[in-house]
Amino acid sequence: FEAEPLEILCLGKWSGLELGIRGDLDFVFLSDKQPNAKQIKMARRLVTIITSHSNAGRLYDIDLRLKPNENAGPLILEKSQLFDFLKKSAEPWQKQAYLRSRLMGQSEFFLKDYYKELQINQTELRSLQKILSQLTRPSDTKKIHLKYGVGGLLHTEFITQHACLMQKQPPSTP
Repeated sequence: FEAEPLEILCLGKWSGLELGIRGDLDFVFLSDKQPNAKQIKMARRLVTIITSHSNAGRLYDIDLRLKPNENAGPLILEKSQLFDFLKKSAEPWQKQAYLRSRLMGQSEFFLKDYYKELQINQTELRSLQKILSQLTRPSDTKKIHLKYGVGGLLHTEFITQHACLMQKQPPSTP
């Protein structure tokens, strides 16, 4: 398309190199400046290719809800728009999600220079704790919930992310 390069900010399991079967790709297209028509065309084409159906099924589902306007708004963000969103209007769960961000092709945490924008206060922490309580399942004497139980994978990940958000030191990798 002869477009200026775009960066793909990988989020979630994709960022953590944990993609599994039936996983989706969480990402945001980033540009250093206002995206032009060629970049938008290129981004749309990539989304079409990734989500196209074949005899074997769909390659990947994609999730663009972590953009500042979720599924609405521009497909490509200027980096300055992303940083402004994180600083001024991101919800605590969105800040938590951006702890797992890296640029495609890189391994280090993307927001290390903007980490202070992800810091949360006690009110935001309570909001995240409420979300965690809704996601975890109570213990059952007959079943162990490896993912959703207290002390399970989800619980451990949330607690670790809470600690990162309350500290002044960013993670080195997503």
